[in-house]
Amino acid sequence: MRELLNSRFYIKYISFWAIAILISLLSLWDYVQLPLEGHWIAALLLFCIIFYPLEFRVATMRTRKPTFTSSEVNLIEETFNIPFVVEYGRGLTRSFNTRIMMNVGGFIVPIVIGCVMFALVDDKVSALLMFLAAIMITYVLSEFKVPIGVVTPVWVSFLLLPIAYIISVTQAPVLLLSGGLLGVIFGVVVWVASMSEGEEGSAEVNVGGFDNFSAIFFTICLGVLASIVTPAL
Repeated sequence: MRELLNSRFYIKYISFWAIAILISLLSLWDYVQLPLEGHWIAALLLFCIIFYPLEFRVATMRTRKPTFTSSEVNLIEETFNIPFVVEYGRGLTRSFNTRIMMNVGGFIVPIVIGCVMFALVDDKVSALLMFLAAIMITYVLSEFKVPIGVVTPVWVSFLLLPIAYIISVTQAPVLLLSGGLLGVIFGVVVWVASMSEGEEGSAEVNVGGFDNFSAIFFTICLGVLASIVTPAL
């Protein structure tokens, strides 16, 4: 995991835990109306948080180091809570040996959730439309921030929710948890795949982790919460 283990990280991590536990309780108390049973929803949501600190490397590539002063390097580390002083100074070379990382809690578990929901949704065409819309929106709104990585704004999930209701009012939560969730994930994957060696980069590019976990996690949370109110519409 790239983030520094300090008070800032633990506050954020505990906040994610609090949200996941509250939504899991709603799932266990049968408030949510989804084709997947409540205990499975609760378990998968908690797995996202449990496995968030776990990542694995899938590839490496050579990217160019941007030029920063020592004060700028320290400022970046303090602002983004990453070990950038070590990353920038390692080997004193002019390039990063960029690690392409996959996060277990922010990539593997959400992929499982999205695929299961896609298999259970009745209207596969609507789910595919949601998938395509989510890929395009995620790709357009995400950006590569040197030297942070591919950053997806958390409000992408809030933008996708009304689109799901436009496509189908009755199935909007399932559409968000199937095509919407998979679209956000693969939108980030497309961004990473479009990178080329020699560009300005970062020491690490993460799919589902530090840079974009929040957008993926809140897509799941909004889909589950939406299922509470949708039957009443």
